Amino acid sequence: MNQSGRGIFISALLVLLTACSAVGSDFRPPAYYQENSQGDSKPLVGQSLFGDNDQKIAAMLDHRVALPQLNRVAILKISPDNYWRHYSDNFNQLSDSLVSSLVMPLRASARVYDASFLPAMLIPAEYNLPILREAAARFQADTLLIYSSQCQTYRRFRFFDENKSRAYCQVEAVLLDVRSGIIVQSIASQEDYDRPPASDQYNAHERDKQAELEALAKALGEVARQVVGFFEQVPVLGASQ
Repeated sequence: MNQSGRGIFISALLVLLTACSAVGSDFRPPAYYQENSQGDSKPLVGQSLFGDNDQKIAAMLDHRVALPQLNRVAILKISPDNYWRHYSDNFNQLSDSLVSSLVMPLRASARVYDASFLPAMLIPAEYNLPILREAAARFQADTLLIYSSQCQTYRRFRFFDENKSRAYCQVEAVLLDVRSGIIVQSIASQEDYDRPPASDQYNAHERDKQAELEALAKALGEVARQVVGFFEQVPVLGASQ
């Protein structure tokens, strides 16, 4: 599928999806593991069908996720920034709300001592998980939250009333355990926001952008809520499981 076709598909998907929804992967349940005669938990074992990488793949599938009691979460946005931050002070405030809607709920978690963006000087020109994992380790982050966002604004034109528009934003995120290199959670969040009423403060395009920023802030807030919920479930590293 070419870039144009992919954009049309994603736009259509955003409309079809429930306006306010989020789907996050579940934590692996203890029942996944079987107990041997000594009472130790061992992962389920399946028959291998391939050769060279079987041992590595088996180790990744068998890995039992555990994180420190207190964690640093490094955050990395991999989609282009389009926040109009330098447009006006009002949009500066809206752009800042995007950061606070993601960072502040994470910092409020009892399992998180710090949540902050990965320093720009550590971010490679081309992304791949091994390099990003090393960059997060240099930042002494226990987990790396990688996310991308995409927004669309739709308008309905009317003859006798103000034109209506609504912004839809989708955020996709993964949480990487830096120690193991395992992606321990994935999240997809979709939110919408109606364009604010007309005023002298904003023109039509500015109001569309305001709605987009508000929808994006809501979606990022839901991502943060899902990550905090994950931290509440994951065992403490080094504790008996």
